[in-house]
Amino acid sequence: MGEFMFNESFHMMTSKEMHPAIIQQKNALGLLGIFTESIWVVRLAFELVPFYGLVKQWLEMVAFCDSQMDKRIKAGSNEPDIAKWFIDEYQKQDSKMRLQDRRDVLSGNTITAMVAGRYGSQFFGLAPVALTKQANGIANSDTTRPSLIAVLYVLASYPDDAAKVFEEIHTVDINDPGQLATLKHMSGLINEAMRLYPAAMTGGSRITPPEGLQVDETWIPGGVKVAAPKYSIFRLPTAFVQPSNMIPERWYSRPDLILDKTAFAPFGAGMKSLKRKYTSP
Repeated sequence: MGEFMFNESFHMMTSKEMHPAIIQQKNALGLLGIFTESIWVVRLAFELVPFYGLVKQWLEMVAFCDSQMDKRIKAGSNEPDIAKWFIDEYQKQDSKMRLQDRRDVLSGNTITAMVAGRYGSQFFGLAPVALTKQANGIANSDTTRPSLIAVLYVLASYPDDAAKVFEEIHTVDINDPGQLATLKHMSGLINEAMRLYPAAMTGGSRITPPEGLQVDETWIPGGVKVAAPKYSIFRLPTAFVQPSNMIPERWYSRPDLILDKTAFAPFGAGMKSLKRKYTSP
C-alpha cells in the first residue's frame, strides 16, 4: 500500500522486517474487535486516556498516516498514485471548507487507503469530523493480506485447480491486468477463495430506518443496529449450491450453482464499498 498510495515502498520485502507503522496498525485494530458496537467507549478513551495501550497505538498510527501525506504534498509529484486524487480534492475544497475540516477529510482519506476501507465510517459514523478522521476506514491493505492468504491456501489445497490456473496464465502476458482478467478459472478460483474465506468475515453494521424494517418473517424496529456477517451469507444454501465446496466453475461454466448472485459482495455494496474493488482484476 505504500507504493499504491504514495509511490514509496516501505521496503519490508528487502529488510524482512515489519515496518513500525504496520505493527502499530495490527495492534490498534484490536479496538475494533472489542468496541465496534460501542463507539462511545472509544470516544471517551480518545479524550481521557490517549496515552493508554491500544488508544496510544491508534493515535500513533494516525500520526504516521498524516506525516506520510504531508511528505507527499511537499514532494509535489504528479505520479498517478492514490494520494494525488486525495490532494486534488483537498485543494479544490479551498473555498468551500475550513482548513481544519479539509485537513480532517484528507487525514481520513489517507487512513482509509493505508489501513483499510470501510469500517471507520461505521465505527465513527456519528462522531465529529475530528474523530472521524482517526478511523475513516479499515480495509484496502488490511484485506489484501488475508485475501492473498486465502487464495494461496486454496491453490495449495486444490492442486487440480492450481494446475488449471497454471495452464491459463501461460496463455497471456502476466504483466497485463486486462489479459489476466480474462482467465476464467483463475477469476473463479479467486471468487471462491473470497467467498469461502472472506477477508472481513463480519461488519457492515447499519441502523434501521425510523419506520422499522421487515426481513422475511422478522420485524426489526427502527433505530436498531444490524450487521450482515459475510461468512454466513456467502455460505447460504439458498444462495449457493454446495455452499461449503470450492467450485470455481460456478462463476463461469456452471451458473446453475449460484442461486442468488447478489449474496456475494466481498467488497461490500453501495457508496461505502471498498475502494479496492475498482483496482482489482
